[in-house]
Amino acid sequence: GFARGGIVPQSLDVRFSENVAALLSVNSLQLDNLTTGLTVPTSSIAVEYIVATNTARFTFPGYANGILPDGNYGGTILQGLPDSFGNALQSEAVFDFFFLNGDANHDRSVNLDDFTALAANFGAAGTFSQGDFDYSGNVDLDDFTVLASKFGTTLPASLPRQGRALSAAAVGNRFSN
Repeated sequence: GFARGGIVPQSLDVRFSENVAALLSVNSLQLDNLTTGLTVPTSSIAVEYIVATNTARFTFPGYANGILPDGNYGGTILQGLPDSFGNALQSEAVFDFFFLNGDANHDRSVNLDDFTALAANFGAAGTFSQGDFDYSGNVDLDDFTVLASKFGTTLPASLPRQGRALSAAAVGNRFSN
């Protein structure tokens, strides 16, 4: 993993069929918060490339604790990104996802099911789906505070955008793990 100082950052993983590391940058991704209508500034994004799996791992150091705000998101890998042979991505790759902090089971609602996940793992190492809502690597009182502040919150679904959609496996949604 890419743990830094014991903290496992929130990330968006995008897998490619070929190595695109040489020319990949934060400018290769356009990320829009569809809930607010705002584009995530590239200055708030970082990217690392995992050559072994041809995976771009985008993180969000420009946000508090590196965590995106709650919302529906639309991502686009921009057309033209070349592989190591100079072959350019022929069209944009479009994908949608959502993030709701405290939503351990990824059902768009923070409720008793999420509390149960947190309670079952309280005091132990864990992932987001186990109640680690601050991405510290541990399920603790800070995570309970996040859950309590979001309890009863529901995130309405947004309509999918047009374009070439990637599968959830291709996107590697780390927001729900």
